[in-house]
Amino acid sequence: MEPFDDPVLGRVEWNAEFDFWVARFVLPDGRSVEFEIDEGAIGPRIQATRATFRWVSEHEIALRDQLAERMLDLARTWKQSGEPEITAASFAERVRLTAAALDDADALTLYYADGDMFGGHLILVNVGADRLMNAPYLAG
Repeated sequence: MEPFDDPVLGRVEWNAEFDFWVARFVLPDGRSVEFEIDEGAIGPRIQATRATFRWVSEHEIALRDQLAERMLDLARTWKQSGEPEITAASFAERVRLTAAALDDADALTLYYADGDMFGGHLILVNVGADRLMNAPYLAG
């Protein structure tokens, strides 16, 4: 499939190895995040895909804050002795969004680096088409 340029998504390229489209967005801190797009979310559904792309870009800080609220107690149980106390603010500061994946049902999976709070595991968060965050979980 041929890459294309979109006025909102920017350069969109096909990842033939994993069968999805890839765009990138830049967070306020300057980091680039991969936005993986299911094949069915391009074409007639491009407007919804653009809206989701904007939504993730605009709400990334609030998403980290919400993630901190949901995972703070667990992070404290993983804390090693001698490490500084983990607060909601420090949790939100430490985790980093590394990728977002949009499926053809307009649901998202957000991938966060754990900020060394969970032994290097990824934090995955499913966000429904209603844009409500489901329970985050550890992977890897």
